[in-house]
Amino acid sequence: MGELFVNGRDVLELYIRIAFADITDYVEFGNYTKDGKKGSYVYLKDCDQVDGQLIEEVSVSASGGKIKLLDKTKALEKLEKFFDLFGIDAWKRFVEEQKLNVRENGANRVINVITGIVREDEDEI
Repeated sequence: MGELFVNGRDVLELYIRIAFADITDYVEFGNYTKDGKKGSYVYLKDCDQVDGQLIEEVSVSASGGKIKLLDKTKALEKLEKFFDLFGIDAWKRFVEEQKLNVRENGANRVINVITGIVREDEDEI
């Protein structure tokens, strides 16, 4: 076996591809009318036309085919956390920094952790 080199960028790229995969890259589907009868169809694209890393399951039956892609929600959650999209980690970091500032700068500082406003006030501490 050869050596396998994977880094964080490779993992991040895969999560991005999973999160933004489009089912129309894998199947063609629609409705048709033939001889006055309406119907639907699903065609699976050939394997050389799709990114197989993003497919969890493929099945074919008499009524058509089915492709299940990897879980987009999980990939989006990983990306949310990585990019700190909703600021939860940033907010926690801000509060901890404010607590540290109070400890470092003496007991005469009061910081409103919601607004970040600093005021001198011995009675409030």
